[in-house]
Order: sequence, then C-alpha cells, then structure tokens
Amino acid sequence: MSDQERVAAFLKEYELSQEMHNYYGRLTWEIGSIIVGGSIAGLAIVISRKPEPRFVTPIFAFAVSMMALIFLMIIRRYRVIAEVHLARCRQIEACLGMEQHIDVQKAGCKRLTLKRQDSEEEPLEKVPSPSGWTIAKILCIAEATLGIAIAICYLIIA
Repeated sequence: MSDQERVAAFLKEYELSQEMHNYYGRLTWEIGSIIVGGSIAGLAIVISRKPEPRFVTPIFAFAVSMMALIFLMIIRRYRVIAEVHLARCRQIEACLGMEQHIDVQKAGCKRLTLKRQDSEEEPLEKVPSPSGWTIAKILCIAEATLGIAIAICYLIIA
C-alpha cells in the first residue's frame, strides 16, 4: 500500500469513526428525549386520573423507573462505544498530524492555547462540566428516583 493509499484509508476510517461517534451521541439524546418526556407526561396523566384503580399509579411509576434504569444502562454502553470511535479518531490524528479531537481532549483537562495558521496564539477556556453523557445519566437517575418516590407515596396513601 502506497503512502497516498494509506493516508486515503486513514481519512476514510477517520470519517467513519467520527460519523459513528456522532451517531451514538445523537441516538442517546433522541431516545432520551422520547423516554424522559413520554414518561413524565405519562406519569402526569396517570396521577391526574380520578378515580383510578388503587395500584395503577404505583405500577406505572415503577415501570417508568425501570425504563429510566434500563436507558441508563444503554447510554453507558453507547458512551463506551462512542469513546472507542473517538479514541480511534485521535490515533489517526496522531498518525496524520491532525489535532481536532486531541485538542478537545486536552481542553477538557485544562485551559489551552492554540497556535492559528497566521501564527497568532488563541487562548481557549477549559471545557465546562458536566458532559452531555453525564447530564443524560443524571436525568435517568432523577427520573428513576421520581418514579420510585411517586410509587411509594401512592402505596402508602392508598
């Protein structure tokens, strides 16, 4: 394989790895929006029904909690898969002298100064926390906790 073919293969792999990284991030938020929004709306509907059968609300609330916990496991898996693709992008960048994901990784740890093509230095802030993955995890835990709390309240009251 010639150097030109090798570079072309690296660039294609880089493109595909970047695309898959973005896919898992998008998928997490699309599924999460449906599950979190739908679950909260469903809880509101079930709670607002009067009179309801005694165990409908607690059962539904526990189901919402279970969905949130299952989704939490899914996003943990997606995060690892996305990180594998991102790590491969950084490997390819190191081979080809590129720096996009390497610089983002550095900016996640500390303030960073990049040298632009016009040789001017450009200071960048440290990337703030929490990450989108952490926010999705917090939403899942909060929804699961809310569902369990509602279920327990309705079981105690009923």
